[in-house]
Amino acid sequence: MTSNFRTRSLLAFEHAHTLRRMWRHAHADPEVLREFQLRKLRVLLAHCRTHVRVYREHWRWSGLQPADVVTTQHIEALPTISKNDLRSRPVAETLVDGADVRVLVQHTTSGSSGRPFTIYRAPREEHLLNLFRLRASAQAGQRIFDRIARFSQLPLDPIRRGWPGRLRNAMGIHREQQFDGLAPAHELVENLIRHRADVIRGYPSTLRHVAARIQGQQHRIRPRLIVCGGEVLDAAARCTIEEAFSAALVDFYGAHEFNLLASQCPREDCYHVCDDNVLLEIVGEDGRAV
Repeated sequence: MTSNFRTRSLLAFEHAHTLRRMWRHAHADPEVLREFQLRKLRVLLAHCRTHVRVYREHWRWSGLQPADVVTTQHIEALPTISKNDLRSRPVAETLVDGADVRVLVQHTTSGSSGRPFTIYRAPREEHLLNLFRLRASAQAGQRIFDRIARFSQLPLDPIRRGWPGRLRNAMGIHREQQFDGLAPAHELVENLIRHRADVIRGYPSTLRHVAARIQGQQHRIRPRLIVCGGEVLDAAARCTIEEAFSAALVDFYGAHEFNLLASQCPREDCYHVCDDNVLLEIVGEDGRAV
């Protein structure tokens, strides 16, 4: 009991530490971000070695200890754990010891790279990861009282709102309505007109489908911002969407496993990696870092 309380207290402290820092990181010096990454890596390594069975066993032959992590490259000393390694285990062995699956948030991937995979997160972790995406959205131009229309091409994960979410909805903050992105184009257009969205989010293919429907026509869809994600956004799709909606388009790159990985800069032709959330390694066709 004492050990579990100590663990929860440490995680709560680190959670609060991240919350205090994340809004300042948007303009932080690279050295500040590097120190932040190292701190979180040490905490994560210690936590996984002590409290998650699959990591304890998979890393049992690695001598890397939290104190040894002085550069982010040191994690390369740890054996990689694949999805198949996790699939071969009972779910309980891939989670924190004693975790209750019933209270965790679940996300299921599309299976585009193989079989679908389910990710489990504590509600507190889910909220924190969503804040990284919210920060990037604010930098792209999303405002606190914007109406948001989101088109999904996957079965929607069940939403369990706590009191913060219910309070936010009651106050009209980031009011979001989700729609079926696989519905006929005329239905998608009707939903957008009815919702009067300031921000539209969806897959590039869905938004291009809608854009083709309304292009060159008189319509009442006047968003201020378009946010794409989930697929590759090519130049032709970007041009079609921006012209049809007469709105700026920003591309987000993410994954269910980590939430936001990178987001397009609204001012320059580049992407900002979410460095205080992930360590992103870009590799060539040979698997080596470039």
